[in-house]
Amino acid sequence: MLFSLLTALVVSQAPASTRWLGVELNLAWPLVPGVEMYQARGTARLWSAGSLHGDLMFAVNVRPGVFRENEGTFREFGPGVGYRQFFWRGLHLELAAYPSFARLERNVVTGATYEAFALTVEAYGGYRLLLSELGFEAARGWPVEPLVTLQGGVGANVFLSNRWPTASPDAPLFAVGSLLVGAAF
Repeated sequence: MLFSLLTALVVSQAPASTRWLGVELNLAWPLVPGVEMYQARGTARLWSAGSLHGDLMFAVNVRPGVFRENEGTFREFGPGVGYRQFFWRGLHLELAAYPSFARLERNVVTGATYEAFALTVEAYGGYRLLLSELGFEAARGWPVEPLVTLQGGVGANVFLSNRWPTASPDAPLFAVGSLLVGAAF
């Protein structure tokens, strides 16, 4: 009963966005030393009930070549898929999985090259802000509305098919953050 009351309160307090699709570019990842990955995302609304809704997230990730002092030169590319649950306006939680093809060149321990299939999972909390939420009401009527999404969370590399030696062990969990800019349709 408490859940029903809370749900009714949240649904009545904030109208859901009428935007059902979105595109986003991650501006933070290319600038973070050691990450230096490029990511493009798309989102599609799966369901909606008042201000509550859930979006499917799909991504393309490319890491062109990053030297890591404990490993070597690391390259990676692959897709991503996730689910973003909105609770109130742009407030959300997101779970994502990123399978990828990984290549490590000039390993700092052996000097060899390693290729592997990798799987990384990440969990985020964040907020998506549409231009109209900043007081620019006219943006609601535009066919495309600019957006900014800020997220923070935690991730883990859960699988690597061909584990390579490293100069120091990886931590089991790592902090993640995203600054996404894009547009909602």
